[in-house]
Amino acid sequence: MRNRTPQFRWRVPQCHPDFPIYTAAESAADHIIHFVGLAAAAAAVGWLLDRVAPGATIKHLVSVSIYCFGLVGMLTAAPSTIWSVRAA
Repeated sequence: MRNRTPQFRWRVPQCHPDFPIYTAAESAADHIIHFVGLAAAAAAVGWLLDRVAPGATIKHLVSVSIYCFGLVGMLTAAPSTIWSVRAA
């Protein structure tokens, strides 16, 4: 008996090239929400580092800094990928 690897055929749904289509109001709301979220994250990072820094060890500062970098990076990457796809 032959050892056969099963063949999977994935079906990718075909979408219209302009999908999703947003109205100008929806696009403006999306920009505003992302800007407010990024501004709030920047304020939160400043507050967090201010609260931790006075009595923190190097380990604490490094771990909080990595967390803050990840938070701001995530909130920056999400809208930039969405907006770059829309512009393309």
